[in-house]
Amino acid sequence: ASMREYKLKAKISDEYKNNPKMNHLCGKWVTFTGFNLAGTIATVSPLESIGFDFIHIDYETICQYTGLKDKYGTEIYEKDILFNVKDYRMKYLHIWWDKQECFYNLSLVGGFNVKKLTARNVHKAKVVGNMNELEKLQNSPVGLK
Repeated sequence: ASMREYKLKAKISDEYKNNPKMNHLCGKWVTFTGFNLAGTIATVSPLESIGFDFIHIDYETICQYTGLKDKYGTEIYEKDILFNVKDYRMKYLHIWWDKQECFYNLSLVGGFNVKKLTARNVHKAKVVGNMNELEKLQNSPVGLK
């Protein structure tokens, strides 16, 4: 029997902005599987390559892995924004956890809840960002419509 994969992602804390060796990491996403006792994180990527075992994160940006991947094999996390979900071609939807019903929902960005998150609904979709970056995405040249 295979184990369910528990994984989280969050943005690296801005507290490193005055550290010349680490300021380039501020605001970058990092994936991890848990916390150590100090409240920093045990990292999975990308930090092994630069030699850090633990790093502080912005707790407001924590997102849990849904266990699903988009059509390009990108892992889909809570709060991610998807493009081209089944029945919603050319629209942007985001993922959120419904505490009362205990499942992930898909909602139109800036709009209504439309359907449950299932592998069938997202197998042709593409992850284009995360709600933690919404303002930046809306102001990009492509933008979110």
